[in-house]
Amino acid sequence: MFYIFAMENLPRPSEKPGFTLFICYSRKNQAEKSRLITHLTPLAKKFNLELWHDEMIDPGESWEKSIEEKLSAMNIFLFLVSADSLASEFINQVEFAKALEKSHTKSVDLIPVLIHPCDWRAHDVEHFQFLPKNAKPVEDLAFWKNPDAGYAVVSEDLRKYLESRYFTKTDTKSPENDIFNDDLIAESNNSIIVSPSNPVPMYRESWGNTPSANPNPLPLQSILSAVKELGQYRSQLQELDFNLSGFKPDLSRLVNQINIFLKEFEDSLKSSGNEGHRIFRLILEIKNRASETRNQLLKAGNTSSKGQDALMRIKNNEVIYFNYSIEKLENELKVVLTEEFGIHPN
Repeated sequence: MFYIFAMENLPRPSEKPGFTLFICYSRKNQAEKSRLITHLTPLAKKFNLELWHDEMIDPGESWEKSIEEKLSAMNIFLFLVSADSLASEFINQVEFAKALEKSHTKSVDLIPVLIHPCDWRAHDVEHFQFLPKNAKPVEDLAFWKNPDAGYAVVSEDLRKYLESRYFTKTDTKSPENDIFNDDLIAESNNSIIVSPSNPVPMYRESWGNTPSANPNPLPLQSILSAVKELGQYRSQLQELDFNLSGFKPDLSRLVNQINIFLKEFEDSLKSSGNEGHRIFRLILEIKNRASETRNQLLKAGNTSSKGQDALMRIKNNEVIYFNYSIEKLENELKVVLTEEFGIHPN
């Protein structure tokens, strides 16, 4: 059963964090930890999170006791993976061991963040889904080009994970356990819902569109075609040859082609009554990315040094994010094919 309280009867988000992310890292990766925290700070403010790490222990406090208390209270164990952290005896025997134990009882989410290349498949962390989801280390500048790109992707994926798992969580098995059931939602926009299984307040205005309890069948042929098309677009984005004479028109042409395809796919979902499906939201995300890329291309010159710098930024930022968004949609469609149609695409 869910209980509805007036917001003024509960602590404001700024008063006390209601959710703890324990950041586990090697001291040799302090700079990377600090950079990640910078990217996660807006997320922490939005969801009232505590980003905890051992440098927050006050002078005079027991180091071991403080870590033990936070390990017991944590909701998410964010493990910064590098050769140094995998080799740390303290991390393996104390911090990771506790997180692994709690993950087995589903009382903690263990999320590895790949910082540097290392043989993580030789460690128990291999059994968990990494961020970034493409398993590219955030410090791999040969891939990300921009040093902030990998961290930004981690923050974005973590935000979406929190929104889906904790802040829009619903159980559709029973109407009385459905937090989106209109009979259980207070009329006031200033009310929040709290459940025993989810003690973190979920604010009504952050829920977005209510998902359908009984979604309509998805258009199978459209999804099969989309998986093929998206794979081709990703390949074309990766193969773009960066030079002043060809990069801008080639990318502009490709963005327009992708936009046309997305519009057709969007119309297919609308006609089948699936505007509320998560795939539809991913399509809108890519369309926004396409619009931003197009705007940046229009601003960029062709021959000046400033124009060249602008195109380089587009190559190192917009194209990477664009490609990553397409990959996310492609992977999500493959999951749908497997789970809803029993089809296992290559």
